[in-house]
Parts: sequence; C-alpha cells; structure tokens
Amino acid sequence: MSNIIWKTEHIKNYLAKNIDTDKIHIYQCLNSTNDTAKKMAKDRVPHGTAIIADSQTAGRGRFNRSFFSPNSTGLYISFILDKKILGINDVGLLTPLAAVVTRRVIEKVTGKVCGIKWVNDLYIEDKKVCGILTEGVVDEEGLQRFIVGIGINIGASLFPEEIQNIAGALYDANEIEADKLFDVRNHIAAELINILTKEYVFKHTDEYMKEYKANQIIKGQEVTVIQVNETYEAVVIDVNDLGHLIVEKKTDDNKGQIEVLLSGEVSIKRHCEKYI
Repeated sequence: MSNIIWKTEHIKNYLAKNIDTDKIHIYQCLNSTNDTAKKMAKDRVPHGTAIIADSQTAGRGRFNRSFFSPNSTGLYISFILDKKILGINDVGLLTPLAAVVTRRVIEKVTGKVCGIKWVNDLYIEDKKVCGILTEGVVDEEGLQRFIVGIGINIGASLFPEEIQNIAGALYDANEIEADKLFDVRNHIAAELINILTKEYVFKHTDEYMKEYKANQIIKGQEVTVIQVNETYEAVVIDVNDLGHLIVEKKTDDNKGQIEVLLSGEVSIKRHCEKYI
C-alpha cells in the first residue's frame, strides 16, 4: 500500500491491528474504483480487498449516472466482499447495510449526522454527500462476490451546474484546511476498512435495518416514483425489513394504492420544481 497523496503511514494509524494492508490498493486516478474492483474480483483476490482512488474520470452511481469525483476532495473506495464471509442471507440488503455503516463512520469521525434516502444515498440537510453502488460479480460458481462502492464528498465548494442544487459535502472546501481534509479522508477510509472487512459483520442484520429505517429522510414525503415502465406521484409510508420502499400511489379516485418498491428511483418534491 503506497501513495503519498494518502499519507500511507497516517491511514495506518487508524487501521485495526488485524488489518492486512496488502489488501489495500491506492491509486492516484482510476476510471472507476468499482470497475477496477470487479476486474480484481474475477482474479480471485481475497475478501476485504479495498480499492481507493484520489479521483475518478468515470465515477458512476445507480442507473449508470455519473458521480462527480475530482481529485483531493472526496473519498472514492470500493470493497470486494465474499457472500459467505459476510454472513448475509439476503444480498438485497447489502446496500442498506453499507449505508448504515457509512453513516455511523461519518458521525464517528466528523460528528456530522446524515439522513438516509432510500435506497443508497446519505444526505445532510437537503444535500447529497454520499452515494453507494453495489454490484455483483458472477463466476463459475454463480453470484458469490459483491462490490460495494462508496463515494463521499468530504471537502468541496463547487459542483457542476446540473447538480449544484442537490450535491453537498461534509465540509466547505473554503473552510477546511488541506491537512484536516486529508486526515478526515484517511480516517473515514480506515474506519470503513475496519468494519467492512470483518467476517460475519452483518450477522445481526435486524439491528442495521432498524437504524436504516429510523433515519429515512423520505418517510411521509411526497415523491415522484421513477420506474422502468412508469412514473407516478406517491407518498412514502415506510421501508420494510427487506429494505423495500412502501408508498401510497396517487390515483384518479384519490383512494390511493399501496405499492411495494423493490427497486427504482424516488425524487422528493421540493418547492415545486426542485427535486432530490
């Protein structure tokens, strides 16, 4: 593990004693940490391998949306995780569980409390500060390994015009010194590695899901539901124990219709035409 940008010795200060640093791969720039992780997963690298980049030229989120990943302002990290070692029965819960872990780490390191927007985003107030992308890797034995990519805006002040209304960061880049930003970034990376590389980390899934549900920012909100074949207006009722979103779909007769969303996208209505 070597990269002067990340102050290798510094990040080690935050790692648990049992962490194998040979499984941590740090790059100055990648197209996408998830893409690199997927290639490495097919080469059978060990569970808990972590890929970190100072910047990404083709960072992406769900539905292949681009994820703004400039150098020296964020944490872009992907984990290669083995289903059997994770101790998780329902892999569909992996994204919600990773969101809870990331939320806990951010609060521990910075004291800042994030809300969760179903299914994979973390918000502070009305700005997105973190996105999570989970992808499966299929080998000759089937779907056995997963990539969990986490992108966190740590210190930023200027975003592309198209996302200025929804994108935020843990700190304003103009108000955080470079050394502090490096320290926070290294600390968060190390804490995520400490947790997500453990064996059977998600054995107590119920505890994580309780926290996931309790910190949803969209419960009770009017939203636009965007799915492959339709888009409609609804009110969010809750998230169930399987991580599915329960909404009341608006109907012409105003009676409402309960829908359970296994996937898709929801946008919260904000001041008429503003959405998150």
